[in-house]
Amino acid sequence: ETGVEVVWEWSSRSRAWSLPEVLQFEDDLGLHAGVCQGCQVNLRDSGGRLLCKSWRLASTWHGLAKHMNLKCPGHHKHGVCEGKSCTETAHYTPEFARRVVKYIQGSRNPKDQQGFMLDWCAAGSEEERERARLLRPKPQ
Repeated sequence: ETGVEVVWEWSSRSRAWSLPEVLQFEDDLGLHAGVCQGCQVNLRDSGGRLLCKSWRLASTWHGLAKHMNLKCPGHHKHGVCEGKSCTETAHYTPEFARRVVKYIQGSRNPKDQQGFMLDWCAAGSEEERERARLLRPKPQ
């Protein structure tokens, strides 16, 4: 067992999530998914309007994916995510980051506190995918 966790994030609207290689990777690692809508972590445009841009997280770490699965309750208006405001959404909000850190700090499993973030965007070759498969935690 490697003790390594994989957390991977892209915009939930990215077409890459439906690529056969990505679907196979998710299946191979048994990834769990959560969708965090920006308005739930105080993502705002320059005018202060909440934005509903969504991040999709796929992870071997089920608890984190569940913890970050934050849907908009629909009781407020959203700004439009376009132009400059769209560019600004390339960064996580402090609330998003705090939520991730709080989960890691509160994790009951000491192994989870040593979570390793792997951005698989760079893992495109068969060799790199095989290496990623080897990182998958073995069932207990």
